[in-house]
Amino acid sequence: MKVLMVGATGADAGAVLPELVERGAHVRALVRDERRAEDALARGAAETALGDLNDPASLRAALALTGDRLSYGTFELCAPGMVDRVEMAAIASEEPGRPVHAEVTPLEEWAARMPEGPERDGLVRMMRHYDTHGFPGGNSLVLSAVLGREPRTLRGCFRELAQAS
Repeated sequence: MKVLMVGATGADAGAVLPELVERGAHVRALVRDERRAEDALARGAAETALGDLNDPASLRAALALTGDRLSYGTFELCAPGMVDRVEMAAIASEEPGRPVHAEVTPLEEWAARMPEGPERDGLVRMMRHYDTHGFPGGNSLVLSAVLGREPRTLRGCFRELAQAS
């Protein structure tokens, strides 16, 4: 498996890099400069790519030649204009002209419907984290780099879904 790692020389991801290598991953470290490239290689990265999260063109270049470059990835996908669940339901109602209501399912009730295992455990941890700390949104540059284009708005996404149905 070939992995593009962002933050490979940082405190957190830098600790993950040797673990990935130990598990057989071929790690390409995204770094901002040559000094960090040397550090990433010393930590076990097989290769480095110079890039900057504020420069989508450099990210496309860094993703090149990674084979199934997005398979099994975890990305914070966001488009301009982060909304909460109530606002999302309102937008989802407007586009097709049908009412959509936001409801909250208790986490334990939701988790009980899923098969036991590491996937469920990870999702439960993530949702507890969001319940405690919130989800302020993210940076649409990641989504732009993954898509290779500017992301559409949430309203635009619902509009396309309504037109397709």
